[in-house]
Amino acid sequence: MYQMLKTEARAHRDVMPPQRLRREGWIPGVIYGRGMESVTFQVQKSEWTKFVQRAHSKIFEVEVPGNGKHLVSIDNVQKDPMGSHIMHLEFHHLEQNKATIVTLPFKVTGEAVGLKAGGVVTLDIHEIDVKGLPKDFVESIEVDITGLDINHSIHLSDLKLPRGLSFVDDGETVVAHCAIPRMKAELDNAVVEPEIVAEDETKVAS
Repeated sequence: MYQMLKTEARAHRDVMPPQRLRREGWIPGVIYGRGMESVTFQVQKSEWTKFVQRAHSKIFEVEVPGNGKHLVSIDNVQKDPMGSHIMHLEFHHLEQNKATIVTLPFKVTGEAVGLKAGGVVTLDIHEIDVKGLPKDFVESIEVDITGLDINHSIHLSDLKLPRGLSFVDDGETVVAHCAIPRMKAELDNAVVEPEIVAEDETKVAS
């Protein structure tokens, strides 16, 4: 069962230009896909905000009056130059029985053994492209860092995906690593020069 985003059919641009649409609290959007005509819609900004907060998957359904329901994934959320206002939504239409690629976030679990030795864990990438059928996609990809020690890394090939899914990127892609902080490492490796004590000039040589 997919979550449903309810929208309204998009008013013609001559009736409701995009600028006026946004001023009145609407976000314009489009659904497109192979072998179909694009479907335009508009959704209340408040409704979209609530939907994003409660959504548990990158794949969901969109209902557009007069155009039915569409299974989609988010392709692009266009924002203004300041990044504070959403200008346009672009959704990619998905077919139930056709494999597609969706970008999923990573979810880190566990506590790395390297932390106890003074190391710091860094997530090198925060999301990854995954291929599979819409029904098989999950909310996020788990990265268990429990066994991660200093100077070691976790690669894509170390992760276990749910059945039916596969990574698009190469298995050697580094997901996370553990290392000693640079400043601490520099201090630990610093060479301490021996103190040179000047001879007492008043000392009389024997």
